[in-house]
Amino acid sequence: MRRLWRRPTRRPPPPGGPVMGPGVFRYDWRDPYHLALAVPGRWFLGLLLISYLGINLAFAALYAARPGCIEHASSFADAFFFSVQTFATVGYGRMAPQTTYGNVVASVEIFTGMIWLAVTAGVVFVRFSRPRSRLSLARCLVIGPGGDGAPALTARVVNRRPNSLYGVEMRMVLLTRRRDAGDSAWQIRDLRLLRERSPVEWMTWKVVHPIDASSPLAGLDSAGLTELGAQILVSISAIEDTTMAPVHAARVFYPADILFDHAFADVASPDSAGRLRFDLTRVDQVVALTAAPDRPGG
Repeated sequence: MRRLWRRPTRRPPPPGGPVMGPGVFRYDWRDPYHLALAVPGRWFLGLLLISYLGINLAFAALYAARPGCIEHASSFADAFFFSVQTFATVGYGRMAPQTTYGNVVASVEIFTGMIWLAVTAGVVFVRFSRPRSRLSLARCLVIGPGGDGAPALTARVVNRRPNSLYGVEMRMVLLTRRRDAGDSAWQIRDLRLLRERSPVEWMTWKVVHPIDASSPLAGLDSAGLTELGAQILVSISAIEDTTMAPVHAARVFYPADILFDHAFADVASPDSAGRLRFDLTRVDQVVALTAAPDRPGG
């Protein structure tokens, strides 16, 4: 048997996959709350820094526009640092407003600072309090003999946290393209699983669809799946035992991700004490079941 090691992490998108087009935005600036939650952490910190500096620079310009409105402020730098102190309601006592104009601008800035701090604290809390799933799926599906010898389509799921998941629900769906009244549409068909629910799972398990005469995949090979523009969606939902929060994982697989006559390599082996030891670095590894020419994957 030949072992195929996992493919590189970065690879070009498969043909027929979803492509961002006009009117589709990954990050929509018109929806700032969703944007603040969706952007990566480094972008979020960058946006906070830019907004913080921008607000303080704007108020520093207002102070500098009326020289003498701030006591002991003789330069734009003094106006900027006075703005920083006012924005945070700190005030070290050396600089203070000494005109009506200065007091009005400082009052507006204090109000702005309170709103900015409240909004920022709320968004930061939501970002850090959201349960983060460590569920993931192997980067390919395999088709090989099932428990009864008939072919079966298998996906491997891994929980990268050493805890239990309760109330696990699994689904596998086949999506194919079809023409409906001159318009392109998706045809969605559920793929029956040997087990759709499990009371508890831990570390890694498999989602199996038997390919029998009633299966939409019966008689299809890689070329047939490609011709249909097929995609297979696998989704997992569960409750994590540490936070008791729902966690989810989903992945779309394309025909190039489906390996025929393969099986997943074993990730569990007993240690010297007879306990199972899981090697999750091998989650994407597969084993060729025949002497057929090598296929990409794994």
